[in-house]
Amino acid sequence: MRNWLSMTGICTIIVCSLIAPPPLSSTSTVFGQAFPPDEPFNGLRINYDISGVALDAPEDREGFTTTRSYTGVAQPGTMKVEGSGSTEGGWEATLSVRLSGGGEQVEEEWTFEAPGSKDFSFSVPVPEEGGASFRIQLTGRFSLAGAGSPRTTRGLRVSGSFKSGSAAPSEPGDYDPPPPTEEATISQEEAREQLLREYSAIERGPHLLGPTVNLLSIVNSSYADYVCGAWQSRVLDTLHRLQWGSPSQRAIFDHYDYAPFQSALGGHQFVVIWEKGTDWRETGTVLDPWVRQRPRTYTIREHREAMGALGFGYRPSELYEGQYPATGGDSYPGPEWEEEFPEEHRQILKRMTPEQRQDYFSYTHPQDRQQFIDALPRRFTESTAVAVHSPVRMLISDSEGRRVGWTGQTTFVHEIPGAEIGPIPEDDQGQGMVARLPLDDYEVEITGTAEGSFGYTRALPDSVTANTLLHKDQVSIEPGQKFTYNLSRERPDGDLTGPDGLTKQLTPLTTAELGSMETAPGMEAGQPADVPPATGDTGGLQVGTGAEDGRVIGAADHFERTDSVTGVATYEDLPDDTTAVAVWTLNGDELTRGERAIGGTGWVSFSIATQEGDDLPPGRYTLTITAGDRRLGRKTFTIGAERRGEAAPTAATDQGATERAPATPTAQLAITDPAENESISANQRIRGTAPPGSRVRVTVRYWYRVLVEGYARLHEKELTADDAGNWATEELDMRPPLSGMSRSYRIKVEQLADDGAVAQEQQIEVEGK
Repeated sequence: MRNWLSMTGICTIIVCSLIAPPPLSSTSTVFGQAFPPDEPFNGLRINYDISGVALDAPEDREGFTTTRSYTGVAQPGTMKVEGSGSTEGGWEATLSVRLSGGGEQVEEEWTFEAPGSKDFSFSVPVPEEGGASFRIQLTGRFSLAGAGSPRTTRGLRVSGSFKSGSAAPSEPGDYDPPPPTEEATISQEEAREQLLREYSAIERGPHLLGPTVNLLSIVNSSYADYVCGAWQSRVLDTLHRLQWGSPSQRAIFDHYDYAPFQSALGGHQFVVIWEKGTDWRETGTVLDPWVRQRPRTYTIREHREAMGALGFGYRPSELYEGQYPATGGDSYPGPEWEEEFPEEHRQILKRMTPEQRQDYFSYTHPQDRQQFIDALPRRFTESTAVAVHSPVRMLISDSEGRRVGWTGQTTFVHEIPGAEIGPIPEDDQGQGMVARLPLDDYEVEITGTAEGSFGYTRALPDSVTANTLLHKDQVSIEPGQKFTYNLSRERPDGDLTGPDGLTKQLTPLTTAELGSMETAPGMEAGQPADVPPATGDTGGLQVGTGAEDGRVIGAADHFERTDSVTGVATYEDLPDDTTAVAVWTLNGDELTRGERAIGGTGWVSFSIATQEGDDLPPGRYTLTITAGDRRLGRKTFTIGAERRGEAAPTAATDQGATERAPATPTAQLAITDPAENESISANQRIRGTAPPGSRVRVTVRYWYRVLVEGYARLHEKELTADDAGNWATEELDMRPPLSGMSRSYRIKVEQLADDGAVAQEQQIEVEGK
């Protein structure tokens, strides 16, 4: 077995010899198995015994971290792992041991000086179903020759993943294959339902569209966890866990394959599942939470439509080449295959050269990997972004002449490593583009494709400029006309330059303004995962015609007719005797509510039904289930033909709950000034009528076009109608926060009941002068 203290890349100028501190005395217990079996690996050795399992022959792999992995059968009862980790040289070593089984996990870590050792002994229960696993990791820290030279790490790992079975426990050195064990068998429909249930349980991102998140990730690092590559990693982690989970979870993959994929020549990353033995291009289901920042499924065709012109180039992801069936691999990664890299490191790895990635992977200690990342040039660790609206196409060139974007009407290039591309759908069937790029100097070229106006936004980190976000809206352009922008770190706040040297100054935009904007229409293709999630906190509450063992029967978003509806929410880690409250509304009015005591981890169901067995009335319903200040789920559904504004009936009651009659309006709510489609002034008072003494809420939203299109809130006022039923706001400043914004507005007024529910509402649209 080779020692792996050779270095490449940044360490090639260093003579690679070991420098050790003075030796210390040490003793160690001897155990039945040793890894490596012949001689220590850079002075490292793991001694171990495993009992309660029947072992297959181990698989050994050499590398900077040299590994041994086992599979086999765990005897229901107890699995015990004991042994020691030792080092003969270097500075110090870190030993970590982790066991899992029967819903229990044991994990300990020790650091000791060299030479030295540490003994361990742990056990976990092995259930009848589910198996057990263990991992022993020993990482040594060494110094390369030379005064002040850096330290490097090398490591050993012994791990195993075992299925529950009835084979006899193994003795040390017993490598005979275990007898076959009975596997779980599920139908294809059950496999898909279980897979999508786990997928839908993934925690949701911010209430924004993917392109907006990509832009905000430049100026706020917390959004980096929600760019497309981060979502892809999260989905793969979920599928890995199922792939190596309980027998029923593993049985999912008797029916389905999965793999990471990309579009836009690698600019967008996602995951596809498909039925075994079929062509993913025809039967694939795309799992892509990035678009709506929540788990969502698409057919391949729906996903192409959502991506628009940027949906071309669908193929297995180049980032995972050879690791999955669709990428040329013949099996999935094992449970110990993937390293636990921080998400921010994964983004940077995509920008590295192959030599730099090799250097990064040579380190096995998280602190050393972080130091390696910190030493990289800023173009690898920081980002910039630009976004443009139609009717234009955009081409971006970096300082080395590499490009990403449109070189012609139908030709797209993606030559910049680490560039991420996202579509911006627009109501006129056009499409803009957002590009998230490594920090560098870029030349941005914008070419008109039709007569109209476009919007442009650029983002830079605060280490470059105080104006992290700049924007310009409604820039007039004609077919073939060009605008350019010098995205330079030396001149970060430049202007758009157009025909004949015409310049357009960009306006600063705050993250609060962008982050508070409501998500726009568009990118609506695809459906939420159509099964209840594992935890209600994801907001995946489902309703159907009944429930059984925590599962909804006949789950749907619309019912032609029904005499009862049941909703189920699941929850985790709630204190005992927590009160769950369910509120049902019909057409905005509260219909009924109920409550139950819950606690721990489990599920709760609530139902409504007609008292006389007739069908529930048609309309738009909402069920919200809360526990204290925690929302377990919210679901909106319809029955029959929706009739907005119809008074809520009193026939439906929550089973086991006290019946509540909805508030009934006593006079018509109305906006009397301004009128529908009227042109309003920059300072406007809004007037109207309502039942005398009632509470009224007035909300003004303006139409915006910054990265995505939609309505953002400008004003919200609560007031009380006088004794004559009249109300009026003070004079409101109707100017949008950014110059150049289109001045279209929606004004909504709502009458509020005593409990805050909306009794009636009216909405109009007006234009600015």
